[in-house]
Amino acid sequence: MKLFLALTFSLFALFTCRLTAQSGTSDFFDADSIQQISIEFNDSEWKTSLDSLYTNGDEYKLAKVFINGRSFAFSGVRLSRILPNSTRSEKNSFEIKLNFINQSQNYMGVENIVLSQSLRDPSLVRDVLFSKMANNFLVAPRANYASVEIDGNFYGVMVNIEAVDEVFLKERFSRADGTFLACSVDETDADLTNAEDCLKKAFASLQLEQSPTCYFDDFQLLSSGGWDELMHLSAVLESEETNVEDLEQVLNLDQTLWYLALNNLTVSFDSYLGRESKNYYLYQDQYGKFNLIPWASNLAFGSLKSATSKSDLSIDEMIALDPFLHAENPIKPLVNSLMKHEELRQRYLAFYRALYDKYLDSKWYESEINDLQDLIRPIRRNEEPNYYEIEDFEASTTKTIGRVSKIPPITGFLEKRRKYLKKQEFIKILPPEVTSVEFDKREAFSDDRIENYTLYVSTDNFTKRVHLYYLLDGSIDQKYKKMALMDNGEGPDAEGGDGIFSGTVPGGNSKGIHFYIRAENVQLEKYFPQDYVFNKVHVSLEELNQ
Repeated sequence: MKLFLALTFSLFALFTCRLTAQSGTSDFFDADSIQQISIEFNDSEWKTSLDSLYTNGDEYKLAKVFINGRSFAFSGVRLSRILPNSTRSEKNSFEIKLNFINQSQNYMGVENIVLSQSLRDPSLVRDVLFSKMANNFLVAPRANYASVEIDGNFYGVMVNIEAVDEVFLKERFSRADGTFLACSVDETDADLTNAEDCLKKAFASLQLEQSPTCYFDDFQLLSSGGWDELMHLSAVLESEETNVEDLEQVLNLDQTLWYLALNNLTVSFDSYLGRESKNYYLYQDQYGKFNLIPWASNLAFGSLKSATSKSDLSIDEMIALDPFLHAENPIKPLVNSLMKHEELRQRYLAFYRALYDKYLDSKWYESEINDLQDLIRPIRRNEEPNYYEIEDFEASTTKTIGRVSKIPPITGFLEKRRKYLKKQEFIKILPPEVTSVEFDKREAFSDDRIENYTLYVSTDNFTKRVHLYYLLDGSIDQKYKKMALMDNGEGPDAEGGDGIFSGTVPGGNSKGIHFYIRAENVQLEKYFPQDYVFNKVHVSLEELNQ
């Protein structure tokens, strides 16, 4: 009688392999903690100095910085050039460069600190909430809170956003030498080109331009080169001959689809989906694929209303936002090109459904928003009035704030968005379900060792097809292979049509296998595990032979 190793959800953590390296920086961005940051300029005119530097140049102002009691002399501080700022504002966002003078100076591996004033977010939770959602499914900066003092005076509660820099890239992609670009947000860098052959108001939409110089207005190159690579990406996206395989060569499709699904679900127009297609990074990894990395999300959850060149959307229109926004819009090639392919549309819907189930249908957001506000409320009350009064902070989850800006109540907005999406056909239909995964295991007292990986995937909800994506330990190319599992009563499959799909992967010289699974029924597909981008299941031959 065969014995099996059952991989159920309760045992899933035992066989999970975290593909993104985590380091000590995770403590600095723990969403449940508040960092204590103090800046010493010893200069009563520090505001004027920072305003002048912001207007006239790129330099940092020398300062001594304390982080959770640890001092960092000769740090550099400036008004942020990667977040919106105004020299007329009483409160602004900062960038702190700990290794400004001493190149080895860092805090838990962090060299650059970004502190956001969370513009147009009276709740102060949008950045952190979006970050918590994103980091389960795609490469994204983490975020939490900081209590900030300047020259001994309380400056306010700020959002501490993980900088997307060399440290970030090495941690997430194992290297930082690929093409790296950011959407320009610095108004002082605008209008660098006025060539007649450049598209007008293309922003960072990735439309194909006639020359690399046409991208200069909307992208900042952060690597030694890469304009030609960016232009090639645009060419592939806009070509009528492009197929899925072509897209896979230049774009991390999973990362892109998760990015698009999350920004649509949360109605985040300060992103590629907005009128200006901005506020994201592009990084080309070692496989030549560009990865979209989201940036600050203080305008998520309906705070920014401009999705097209037409008038702003109303709150009701944002609540009823089409999950396929821009799918037919040629000036948004990142959406338009991908959604032309049924395979990618189905994958997008699977990702969208996973996000809906985890964050909206469960009403996860309610307790998360309450917990985040409870965390910062004691210090928020001590803050001098800036954009919003403390009363706005307290009311921001249930009432629209601002007569002109009309920032929707974040909890109420998500509740109405949940109810709207629940009526959509792809949400109402039951997706296929993987209920368990089992492997052949060596029988007790047997001398016959297991050398291959034979698995049995039990399914529900009228599953018609199951595919295994796997990577054997020690594989040179590190690319996942695809194999159809069968429910036809042949090979290792005991009985056809019983909803148990099986197959065998030759073990070769491997010691283990990483894998994830895609199941399909007539209308939808679903992945196991759903966060497979980061968490592939791992099983070793040693386990199977115990």
